[in-house]
Amino acid sequence: MSSEGSAEILLEECPSFTNTGFDTDIELYTNLISEKKYALAKRLYEKKLVPRYPDEAVRVRIIRYYRKNDYRFKDVYSSAVKELHERIIISVKRLIDYISSLFEDNTSNPYELLRRIEKALHVIPSEKNAASGFIRKLSKYSVLLNYRTESCARAYDILARYFDNTLFVKRTLPPAEKKEKKLPDKKREMRKKITIDLDAVEFTDQDIAIICINPGITKRTYKVLAYCRLYWKQVYNQDFEKKVFLYSRKYNTFHYKIFSFVKSGRIKKLGDDVILLELYSLLSRGYRYSVHEDILMQKIWKRIKPVETPPVKRLSDVKKDADTGSSVNVEKITERDKEGKEQLKSKRVSQSGKKGRRKLKITEIHRQSLKKKLDLLSFRDVFDAHEVFSTLLPGYIEKYLVRHRKKGSGKDPYIQKGALFIIQNYIKSNYDSITYDWGSSIEKQEVANIGFLVPEIDTIIAMCLEEVRMRRATV
Repeated sequence: MSSEGSAEILLEECPSFTNTGFDTDIELYTNLISEKKYALAKRLYEKKLVPRYPDEAVRVRIIRYYRKNDYRFKDVYSSAVKELHERIIISVKRLIDYISSLFEDNTSNPYELLRRIEKALHVIPSEKNAASGFIRKLSKYSVLLNYRTESCARAYDILARYFDNTLFVKRTLPPAEKKEKKLPDKKREMRKKITIDLDAVEFTDQDIAIICINPGITKRTYKVLAYCRLYWKQVYNQDFEKKVFLYSRKYNTFHYKIFSFVKSGRIKKLGDDVILLELYSLLSRGYRYSVHEDILMQKIWKRIKPVETPPVKRLSDVKKDADTGSSVNVEKITERDKEGKEQLKSKRVSQSGKKGRRKLKITEIHRQSLKKKLDLLSFRDVFDAHEVFSTLLPGYIEKYLVRHRKKGSGKDPYIQKGALFIIQNYIKSNYDSITYDWGSSIEKQEVANIGFLVPEIDTIIAMCLEEVRMRRATV
C-alpha cells in the first residue's frame, strides 16, 4: 500500500482536508463560534467533527488547542488523523473483500450471478447512478491501495454492466467466431469481459406457466387481474424474481416491470385499488382511466385475491403444539373474514390444560421477545426465520435511515453504514428481551450525533418481521 494512495483516499473521503493534512472544518467551526453563529456551528460539529473524531476527550482538546494556538495541537491532531485514516482504510478494505469475494468463482450461471449481485446491493447504494459511482470509486481505491485489484476489477465489471443493462444480452455468434486467434488484441480483451448470453438461458414449460398468463386473455382489465393474481404471493420469492427478470430480458417483455409494480406496491403497503390502477396504466402504454373498468377490477379482485393467511387455529391447539415442541406461527392466528375478526377481538380465549389457569388475552400473545417470535416463525430445517431476519434487517434499517436523515446532513455512505451498525447491534443485543428502551439509549444519541433522527426502531423490526412472515407463508 502506497502512502500517496492512502492519502488520496483520505482526501476524497474527507473533502475538507487540505493537501497538507489539515481539516479546515476545525477552523470553520472556531470561526462560527467566534461569529456567534451557534446553530451552524452545532450542525457542523454534530455532522462532521463528531463522526470524524469520535473520542470526545480528544475532540475537545483538538478544538481547544487550535483556538488557543497551543503547541500541543500538532501532536494531538496528528494522532487523531492517523486513527481516522486507519478507520477509513480498514472500512474500504472490508468492502473490497466482501464485494470481490462474491464474484471470484465461476459466474456463468445467470441465476447464481443474480443472487450474488443481490448480496452486493446490500452494501452499496440502491439508486442506479449512486451505485455506479460507488463501485467505480471502490475499484479506484483498490488500485490506490494495491489491494485485490484483479478480483475488484472483475466485480466492478460485473456490477457496472448490471447497472447499464449490458450484463445480460442476446447475441448470435457468427460461424467465424471460432477463429479466436485471428482477432485483434483489443477485441480479444473485450471478449474476456463477463457477459451472460441470454440465448443460452432455457425456460421450461413449467417456468413459462408461472411467469406468463393465459394467452387467451386479451381484454386489458382481465390481463391486469391475471397478472396481479399470478404474482401476488411471489413478490418475496427471489428465485421466481430472477426467472422473471431473465425471461423479460431475453424476450424483451413487460413481465419484470409488471412484477416490480406488484412487489413495490405490496412493500409500500399501497391499497389494492392503487396497484390495480398502476398495472392498468402500464398495460395501456400510458395513463388511461375508466370508472367502469376500475369498479369492475376491484369487484372481481375481491373475489379472486389470493388468500395469504392459514386457516384459523384455536389457541387451545396452539398450546398443545407448543407443549409437544411443534413450531407454530402464533402471530398468524387470524381469521378469513371480518365477522370472524370481530368475534375474536370481543372474546377471551382460555388456554387448554390444568384447571385454574388464568385466561389469556389475544393481545398478550404479542408480548414476546424478538427471539421468541422468530422461534415461532421457524419451521424445522425448512425455514430458519432467524437467518432470514438477519439477512433482511440491514436493508430495512438503511431504508429507514434514508428517510430519517437530518436536514442538511451529508450523504457519506460510511457514516450511514456506521448508523446502520449501531442500530443493528442494538437490536441484536436486545434479541432476547421483552422490553427495551431505545428512547433513552446511548445508541440513539450516537445515531443522532452522526446525522440521523431515529425516534423509534419498532417500525424497522415490525416491517422486517412482516416480510419474514410473508416468506414463511410461502414455505
